[in-house]
Amino acid sequence: MRIFLDTNVLVSAFTTRGLCADLLRLVLAGHEPLSGEIILQELRRVLDERFRVPRPITGDIFRVAAQSGCRRCQTRFARECRGA
Repeated sequence: MRIFLDTNVLVSAFTTRGLCADLLRLVLAGHEPLSGEIILQELRRVLDERFRVPRPITGDIFRVAAQSGCRRCQTRFARECRGA
């Protein structure tokens, strides 16, 4: 199943323990995560500016996203939104 997680869910998953972190683990373990470039840019900005997450850690987060297929899905999701 393809699942889209918005910025708020992703930020909560990476900065706190609880429901959002559990949800992200479930999505990564058995589903196809979808995201858009705008969501990923906003995630990086919020983690950097609001939570002051160090760059090496945000780099790790985006590597995990890429390895889980998030980047690939993001491209397909963008095409689907445009009706391609």
